[in-house]
Amino acid sequence: MTTPSTPPPLTDVTNLPVAFTLKCIQGTMIRSCYGCRGAIRLRTAKVPPPPHELVIRYKERRHYRDHITKELKYTAAAENIHYHFTLSCVQKKHPSFQPAKLIIPRDYYTLNYCNS
Repeated sequence: MTTPSTPPPLTDVTNLPVAFTLKCIQGTMIRSCYGCRGAIRLRTAKVPPPPHELVIRYKERRHYRDHITKELKYTAAAENIHYHFTLSCVQKKHPSFQPAKLIIPRDYYTLNYCNS
């Protein structure tokens, strides 16, 4: 049962739960980790060397604290959230995350997937 303060689980267009997916930051504006809040890269920085050019992406409602009421709230729409490619960063927000459930896109199996 979902409490009013907890958003319901998300599903994609196939009505399956949204999955954790491997993503390359090449050609993106990704800059910070939602787990540890640390920098994935600086605003003007180039893409970091392997394996730091990879992040884990998950679509979820971002939570924030309302500046006036100080209540914890959630964004109305789901957003792509990014985590460092480390177990500890993902598990800060999703303690039950299992690396075996990470989806690796088919084109990532080539050696130069971030440079293509």
